[in-house]
Amino acid sequence: MEASQSGNGLPPDDKAEPLNKEQVQEAVSRINEYVQQTERTLDFQLDEDSGKTIIRVYDTQSSELIRQIPSELALELARKLNDEEPSLLFSAQV
Repeated sequence: MEASQSGNGLPPDDKAEPLNKEQVQEAVSRINEYVQQTERTLDFQLDEDSGKTIIRVYDTQSSELIRQIPSELALELARKLNDEEPSLLFSAQV
């Protein structure tokens, strides 16, 4: 079976210029404002160490963290790689 594609495709990414830190922070701020207006329990933040956008999903009733993208483990891995400590990535447990 052949999968059908619906909707409009995205424009080619070859003309996109990299965003600077201020532009990313402004975009994150706007997304947070929008999500708060729609009463969703999403939180968008910029991780200072890795420069990655972090998305957290919370339970509306309990405020419990349900999911984080990327995970804390992935962020820790990125931090250690940025700190040029790749030998600390693998810890032996006895």
